[in-house]
Amino acid sequence: MIKTLTETSDVLFSIMITSSNDEPKQVPLEYPELLIGKSKEADVMVNDTQVGDLQIKIIREGERFQVCDLNSGFPTRLNNQILESPFPLVAGDIITMGKTQIHFMERSASEEIPKEKPKEADAGKTQFMTVFKVEEEKAKGRLVGVSGQVKGRVFPINKDKISIGRDPSNDICIDQDGLSRAHAILEIGEKTITVLDFNSTNGTFINGKKIVSEVIKPGTVVQFANAALRYELFDSSDDKGKKSFFRHFVQWTVTLMLVTFITGGGIYLFNYYSTEKQKRILEQKQKELENLAEKVKEESPEKKLEIAEKACSLEQYDEAMKIVDGVLSDSPSHAGALLLKGKIMKAKKYAEVNELYQK
Repeated sequence: MIKTLTETSDVLFSIMITSSNDEPKQVPLEYPELLIGKSKEADVMVNDTQVGDLQIKIIREGERFQVCDLNSGFPTRLNNQILESPFPLVAGDIITMGKTQIHFMERSASEEIPKEKPKEADAGKTQFMTVFKVEEEKAKGRLVGVSGQVKGRVFPINKDKISIGRDPSNDICIDQDGLSRAHAILEIGEKTITVLDFNSTNGTFINGKKIVSEVIKPGTVVQFANAALRYELFDSSDDKGKKSFFRHFVQWTVTLMLVTFITGGGIYLFNYYSTEKQKRILEQKQKELENLAEKVKEESPEKKLEIAEKACSLEQYDEAMKIVDGVLSDSPSHAGALLLKGKIMKAKKYAEVNELYQK
């Protein structure tokens, strides 16, 4: 098919083709139709086995464009949605075929894509210009405006690609002098973010250096004319406060657990040694009582009452009472035995009341 150039317009259009199997390519949309596929018959041939021979066609009518899937047997996606019928294209749209992505861009006439003079053997082929490298991984963060119209504004990085420019269709629209309609794009990776300049009139600068493609790190300032954005991870400002609060909360929790453990351990040891001490005291008393019981059998009533009184002092009231009752069984009117029996009964009652009070 012989194609003719469309009428000159003050707005030019182009597509940016990126593939993991080939160098990035930028193609001006100057013809009524553009066939894209892996066949040599395509106007734009891509090196991708997951693309059909002739997979899509981009149709131009003045400044209106639409993309059509040619039913090649390979799926075509427009902005991550399966393309089933012809659909209009607007600046920022992304067409995906296999491992190949096509970015639809719009720019002012002053930003016309530079073209190299074609070689004689390639006169019928579309000429390309390498602009940037694709990063396939994904990352997160945010852009914070530090100067110009965006100063003080925060733009979360929540998409695989973020377009920047003067046109309202961009993800980040900066409507001020010096910016192109489609000025730049951010390629989001899992560990990296790459800034890509779309051949803008006034260029894109990173830390004062003009770039075409550059991987940025946290703290990097990206300049578009008088507007500047700083790339930050979420580990800053409020998030730092939240993390600091969480860190202190964990520290206090661990400290409290340690204090509780140490205190509990101390109480356990105290109770253990107190119990052991009481056991030793009781064993000692028991031995003394056994010795007294041996003496009681051979002693006189007065000596038996002395032994009973000592047993009472050891809080062995039942043993003391047995000795006293033994004396009274032999001498029912023994005054000392009767007096000591009353004393033992009183002491035992007092001990029982004191034990109930402690419980």
